[in-house]
Amino acid sequence: MNFSDAQNTTGYLWIDSRKFCRNQWKSVLNWSRDDEITIYFWIPVLLTSVPYWLCNLPLLVMDMTGKPSFLYQFKIQGDQHKITWSQLKILFPVVLLNQLITIITLYGFYLICLWKGSISYQIELPTLFCGVMEFASFVAVEEILFYYGHRFLHVPEVYKRIHKMHHQWKAPCSMSTFYSHPVEHIISTMIPALTGPLIFGSHILVAYIWFTVIVLNTVNAHSGYHFPVIQSSEAHDYHHLKFNEMFGVLGILDHLHNTDTKFRLSIQCKRNQTFFSLTPIRKLIPDFNCKRPKQE
Repeated sequence: MNFSDAQNTTGYLWIDSRKFCRNQWKSVLNWSRDDEITIYFWIPVLLTSVPYWLCNLPLLVMDMTGKPSFLYQFKIQGDQHKITWSQLKILFPVVLLNQLITIITLYGFYLICLWKGSISYQIELPTLFCGVMEFASFVAVEEILFYYGHRFLHVPEVYKRIHKMHHQWKAPCSMSTFYSHPVEHIISTMIPALTGPLIFGSHILVAYIWFTVIVLNTVNAHSGYHFPVIQSSEAHDYHHLKFNEMFGVLGILDHLHNTDTKFRLSIQCKRNQTFFSLTPIRKLIPDFNCKRPKQE
């Protein structure tokens, strides 16, 4: 096969994949009967709830039992105690309350979509380039809103009244993702997640992908585990441990504002990478390989 044949084959595959995606999306629209409350509200509710619980329940079992041990060994703060039933009784009501707030906020998203009319659900899908650019824009908006909103929550008076609740978990677990004051949940979770699609007028399918990814990423960041292949959660785990560094998602604004200076010197920074080994990264990069920052 020469270069020209390879180009033609790639072109055909791309055209076929676009047709496939379009047909699948058409099936979704047929299933929903073009009902806007289903498209703008109920599907986002499913995409933010189902992945949350599918990821959290197995991790919760691990956090409570320490089993299976071959997965539990990937715990970042390995010296921390397992979650107890008494902690779970405190955790669950707050999580369920914030899930209710998520649903109410998503209903507001639905109303804005109807009012603004800029988020399309037409059969014709955006090109791959447009979809990627929209998604990248959502990431940038989230980084800005989350970072500065998070810094605001660390203002002493605000922290004492609102954010301190979330920081009760110095060693976070995946369920603690939604363990926060309702005001914080709106500021740190809902507004950064929903603003990008509303600003840029994305196709709703791109927003669906974004909602799913942001839930999975947030759960991973709070999971307390650093598994092989999966994106590292060391940075946000470090924030819970040390309190006053690593406020952002990507780390770009932390670097710009020098809120990562101690993190860059820490063993957690050395481990803040995706790895491909069945040996925990705590063993691949032991504590003595890096000078640890002084305890606050």
